[in-house]
Amino acid sequence: MFNKVQIIFVFVLASACVSFAKEKKSQEPMAWKRSMQTLAKSLQDGYPFLYSHREFRSPKNKEYILRTLNQFINSAHQLPREVGRQYVGAAPLADEAKSSFKDFSQVRSLYEKKKYDLAQKKVHGLIQNCFACHTAYHVGPSFSNRKSEITGIATPFPRSKVVVFGALREFKSALKWIERESVKKKTTLPLIDLAKLHLVVSLRSMQDFERARNYLVKLAKKFKDSKDKLATIQRWQNDLAMWEANSKADNKTESHDMNYVLYLRETLEKHSQIQSKKTVSELRAQTFYELGHLYKNLKLKELSQLPEVYFKACLQAQPKADLKKRCSQELK
Repeated sequence: MFNKVQIIFVFVLASACVSFAKEKKSQEPMAWKRSMQTLAKSLQDGYPFLYSHREFRSPKNKEYILRTLNQFINSAHQLPREVGRQYVGAAPLADEAKSSFKDFSQVRSLYEKKKYDLAQKKVHGLIQNCFACHTAYHVGPSFSNRKSEITGIATPFPRSKVVVFGALREFKSALKWIERESVKKKTTLPLIDLAKLHLVVSLRSMQDFERARNYLVKLAKKFKDSKDKLATIQRWQNDLAMWEANSKADNKTESHDMNYVLYLRETLEKHSQIQSKKTVSELRAQTFYELGHLYKNLKLKELSQLPEVYFKACLQAQPKADLKKRCSQELK
């Protein structure tokens, strides 16, 4: 039998535990914000070195690059996973962000062994994961014109500027860079790929239909002498109008490029399904499988790592035998 003193002690102890849990929970969003701010600052400062062949390999920059990688590692390690899911959606994107400290550690190891090609390729892939998280759907804050100095930095990886702006949630800066590059007379970048990047940011990150629509109008004029490319842009314009009106999408064609806007719309819908607490395990597995195929069909280099991420997530959701087999086959 408990006496009164024991009962009071248990009550106080339980209250203290509840209070501590609430306090810890209230601090988690701030921990996520601080870690993300540190990651952003490290990426902004490290950009000229991480995206340069020469500077990344120069011995004089070794100390600075290692310090940058250590900041990535420490900040990613401190990210609270559950809060991350509130900001960047349900697993696996939040889990990818949380576990990236291990991958950044591998980058550091490769760099210290002077395996520069592998280290640089891997760190670019990890930053692409940040871009993928922040452009997954229309959620979270965006920032404006705080890091526009990145635009003027020379790099052999020009499209990386869009990736980095997206990773920094500088969505307007990303769009501005794409729009400027698209009107150049001698751009070396494929305009269709630039357009795909624009639509990822303008439609999924910002839901700015007007900006996407205006961009496609200007692009259509550049493609007036290319029948196939003009047909693709016109199809995108039609599907964009249907999306904006919240009307049922048209049937897909055999061309993945022509279906691009439809695929983007579907990814947004699938990410919303994943967030739903009512989604049962088998449905989640099926949704992961479908997302893997959608990202595969988008055929965009900056999101090319996502099919594997979602097919693995499908298996981790423990699907039934048939779906498990299909997910496994995609990973072979």
